Amino acid sequence: IDVIETDTYSFHIYQVVAQMGGEYKNQFSIFVIPKTEVNHAEVLNDISDQTGISLVNNDTSEIIYQTSVDVDYTEYAVSYGIKRIGFYYYAVELDEDYSIDLTLIDYDGQSILSENIPFTYIVYDENNLGNLSLGFTNDEIEAMLDLPTYIQPALMKNIAMFLVVDIIVGGIIHFILKRKILK
Repeated sequence: IDVIETDTYSFHIYQVVAQMGGEYKNQFSIFVIPKTEVNHAEVLNDISDQTGISLVNNDTSEIIYQTSVDVDYTEYAVSYGIKRIGFYYYAVELDEDYSIDLTLIDYDGQSILSENIPFTYIVYDENNLGNLSLGFTNDEIEAMLDLPTYIQPALMKNIAMFLVVDIIVGGIIHFILKRKILK
């Protein structure tokens, strides 16, 4: 939908149509990527974290979604994603057209983005994609990431280290037990 840049953050806003539970659903997704050092949660259950999103229907002032009232977020610090993966994101399922008043707040409760975003609900038709860009299947993602190339050497190194340590510790234990039996 849009990319919005500030001095501190980059906001990447998407509309995702994904198959979930056998049916296609529309999601309003926003990725919040800090460009500089920002306050964020150091632990997943940081109760001081006020990071959140608010989506309000501009036409009716009805709250569409707020993390502050979502029970899934009561025990979790949203901004912990910055420590863990370098960013955090929201994916809110929507089922109709909206003119969305979007507000994002940071760890300290300060507004970091306030925008009006149009959202047009898409009825997905596999036979008529219109102007939609298809994403990737899991197989295509795995092929692009080529994980065996990166995982196999690390796995082999860890197994080799384990075997060496195991043999050394086993040898020391055998030596100690043999000395105790001979006494």
